[in-house]
Amino acid sequence: MTLRQLEYLIAVADSGSFSAAAENLHISQPPLSTQIRNLEEELGVILFERNTRYIRLTDTGRNLCERARQILDLCEEAREETRNPDQTLKGRLIIGAISSCGTLLAGPELARFTRDHPNVTFELVEGNTLILLDKLRKRELDLTFVRTPFDPEGLDIHPIRREPLCAVATPIVMSGQGSVSLSKLSSYPLIFYRRYEALFRNAFSEEGLTPRVRCINDDARTTLMWACAGLGVGLLPRSIIDSTDRRDLVIRPIDHAGFSTEVAIACRKGQYLPPAAKAFIHYFENGAGRLA
Repeated sequence: MTLRQLEYLIAVADSGSFSAAAENLHISQPPLSTQIRNLEEELGVILFERNTRYIRLTDTGRNLCERARQILDLCEEAREETRNPDQTLKGRLIIGAISSCGTLLAGPELARFTRDHPNVTFELVEGNTLILLDKLRKRELDLTFVRTPFDPEGLDIHPIRREPLCAVATPIVMSGQGSVSLSKLSSYPLIFYRRYEALFRNAFSEEGLTPRVRCINDDARTTLMWACAGLGVGLLPRSIIDSTDRRDLVIRPIDHAGFSTEVAIACRKGQYLPPAAKAFIHYFENGAGRLA
């Protein structure tokens, strides 16, 4: 059993196919298949169930894959300690960033971190929460900013900031001050992004209401853009609304206890985190302001 075979095992498990794994590893498929077959023969086990429609880990393969991740993380930790015996924070952090965390990444926590640790560089990978969590699980990211709700299985979650969901629109579309009820919201054409669809529809359904849905999309910025264009009432986290320079918008809290969301930093459970990543999380856990 070699480290390369363990790396190949994880690549096939994460990709769901030999061809995709070979492409991600930048090798051809035959040597990849050979290495996995040699590993199975050496151990005397079957690691993958194979048929014409799918390939997936057996229970034995799943257990070995978890061990393989731990072994590779320990190897990376040993390399880091050897290359950097004085533990000076340096190197590159690959960070996932959702569009709605822009104000956090432009805030004082990152400024303090870069001032204190000037030898750390960054690569940002932008996308929505589901895409970034997939990349994290495939070991393409060191950590990622995400926004609830999401499935936390296999993840270490570091909450950063909780905030309310609000209704936002131009004055022509929505007027008034103070919180807005679901009953009143149901009379407006609503705009929201897909991850909140079940939350919103269930809340309206519980009160016997049928919302008027103008647009469902996949990005908070799209929701805000449509609301600013006067196309309906956008349902968004407060910090996203605050990121716009439109001072004429009507912003009203939603009168429903379940309409809140939280920005968090996620990393793989049990993974090796370089010292720079640990410090990065610490700065945000201890410095990011909470919104009511």
